[in-house]
Amino acid sequence: MKYPKPRLVAGERDDKALVASAQKGDSSAFDELYLRYVTRVRSIVNRFVSEPADADDLVQDTFLCAYKGLATFRGDSQFYSWLYRIAFNRGINFYRSVRAVDGLDDEHADSSLTSNPERVVIGEEKERKVIEIIDLMPDVMRQTLTLNTYRGYDYKTVSQLVNCPIGTVRSRISRAREEISMALEA
Repeated sequence: MKYPKPRLVAGERDDKALVASAQKGDSSAFDELYLRYVTRVRSIVNRFVSEPADADDLVQDTFLCAYKGLATFRGDSQFYSWLYRIAFNRGINFYRSVRAVDGLDDEHADSSLTSNPERVVIGEEKERKVIEIIDLMPDVMRQTLTLNTYRGYDYKTVSQLVNCPIGTVRSRISRAREEISMALEA
């Protein structure tokens, strides 16, 4: 879903002014940024979790990370683009941490992880190797593969989530699968 750029009410500060104030220690400026973007951040993290409590934690984690990193934000991109990337990465990391828990039994496993026949056939040892290979991939390749293969999103949805053309998503997923196959054959 595309969100319109927030419209400013007369006298309201734009993102650049709020960021500059927050970087100087004005916590109320960061509060305004939080209120302006909390709904959008929640919609991002909801793509990675099914439990509302997990979404709450990821929203809080996203804004905490943004607050801590605000001093390093140079303004080369829009504030929301930077915040989006933080939320997206937090969501991916959360998902990966759930997926990578050793000894996760079927009773607690995410059904999307255990219902994929390819993953069942690979076997436990090969699956660990696949996880290691995926963890070593560049972020963009790992993100697209994870969203498509492990979360079950179609190419169009992945394209929207990672903000790149569908052709690029297909290419990244294909290359990632090729890398996995080559590494498993070695």
